[in-house]
This record gives sequence, C-alpha cells and structure tokens, in this order.
Amino acid sequence: MQKFGQALGEALGLGIGLALAKIIIIFVFGVVIIGASGVVFLGLSFYFYKKKKPKSFLFSAAIGDISLSLIAALILSSKISGNLSLFMVLAPVFLMIGGWVAWSKYRKLKSAGY
Repeated sequence: MQKFGQALGEALGLGIGLALAKIIIIFVFGVVIIGASGVVFLGLSFYFYKKKKPKSFLFSAAIGDISLSLIAALILSSKISGNLSLFMVLAPVFLMIGGWVAWSKYRKLKSAGY
C-alpha cells in the first residue's frame, strides 16, 4: 500500500498519495463487505423460505435486497457509463424489483397459512 501511495503521490506531485490509497482501499473493502452481507442474507432468505418462516424470510430478504441492489447498481453503473451517475437511477429500480419479489413470496407464505 505504501508503494502504491508513493506512486500516486509522485504522479500527483503532492504528498497525498498515501491518503488517497487508504481511501481507495477502504472503499473497496466496504464494497466487498456490503456484497458479502448481501449474499449471506440472500442465503438466509432462501433458508427461511424453505422452512416456511414468513417474517424471518421478509427481514432477511429485505436486507439482502438492499445490499445486492447497491452492489449491482454500482457495478453496472461503472461498466455502462464509466461514472456513477447511472447509480442513482439503477439502485432504486433494483431495490423496487427485489422488494416486489420478496413481498410477493411473503404474501404467498402468509396465504398458505404459515
């Protein structure tokens, strides 16, 4: 990380290369942590759906949906437009789609009497 920071500092001609490297690495770790929690909660929602526990399913599906919609919007926005301007449009769309799917599965469980 220090070599990366020094190279960034030399390229910018300033002594802020190490600080920028730390910010970039923290951002990458944050994205990885959010993505991992989304996968974990999505797995929990599948588990609770199979065990017919509607409230636990809805809670885990909501958290998994939030995490994965943020990550999917971030990745697609950076790939399609090259910047994060599309992120503001894609994240709510993915969130609404995932919420609709989770809510319909929740209603299906509730109507079955669980």
